[in-house]
Amino acid sequence: MKFHCILADHLCNLPKTGTGLVGKISNKINIPNVFSLLESHYPLKKYYFLKRLCKFSNQDDFFIIISIFEEPIELCSDIVHSDVGHGLDAYISSLSLKEVPITQPYTRKQFEAIKSLWPVKFHPNKYLESVISGENFETTYVSQITSFQKLIINISELLNKEVVLIFDPKSLVIVCCAVDLIEEMKLFHCCMVAVDLVAKIKGGGVYSYENEGKLFWHGKQGHIPSYLSPIKQTIEQQRNIDLSSHYLSTGYEVFCSKEPCVMCAMALSHSRISRLFFLKTSPSGAFSKMKLHCNPQLNHSFEVYKVDS
Repeated sequence: MKFHCILADHLCNLPKTGTGLVGKISNKINIPNVFSLLESHYPLKKYYFLKRLCKFSNQDDFFIIISIFEEPIELCSDIVHSDVGHGLDAYISSLSLKEVPITQPYTRKQFEAIKSLWPVKFHPNKYLESVISGENFETTYVSQITSFQKLIINISELLNKEVVLIFDPKSLVIVCCAVDLIEEMKLFHCCMVAVDLVAKIKGGGVYSYENEGKLFWHGKQGHIPSYLSPIKQTIEQQRNIDLSSHYLSTGYEVFCSKEPCVMCAMALSHSRISRLFFLKTSPSGAFSKMKLHCNPQLNHSFEVYKVDS
């Protein structure tokens, strides 16, 4: 199985480019004076990731960014004839326009795409790069995930329902397993049922079900449904592990047969899960198109993976 991490747009898209008004410095002794004047009168502010000074390999002169414009070069042709003032004319011999990145590179791919335009400050995030390359999971962990996904597929086909399994990676405990019960109530999506089951383990929970004990299972439930027989021995060995000290689903991982809707995604977000894996995309899914988990207005974020067999 392959795991495709659904990343925020600013990590996937190539950096945007704009126009830099660039001055040529023929005498490098003047560089400190130019820097001082530019910081006072033309600070780069949100373009802090750009290196102000550049020396191209095929030229002897130094070039320095005076100001940045988000419009393309063809719309900025008049700017090159402007007077920059503030005493800079004494040090800068000529002005020109240069295409420069105006959004920060976060990934190696983004950095490689723009580094030839103008030097930028880039510090690779090793974990992010491993997520992008698909190398962030150890072999034993991949085997664990694969076994859960196969189990979910079998249960879904057996019961003709969508399935979710919640797992605690720290204690290696299967917390609960649930299927959708929308024939009982429209809001009983499998993720909503699973979130409620986690609450039941901790002494809470608000739902009651007609098929309780038959179509789902949680850590404090004695009866194990027949569809969980492949992992019955594992569940029996985990019965004495106390999960009540966890706050909601903090740190838990969720395995779904189908991409959750917005309602379920928000319930999982409020439950503080750490990762979510799903097998099938959904037209009303919250992640593959909406990327709800990447919304900066939410106070909790988590990783989401589309699993391809």
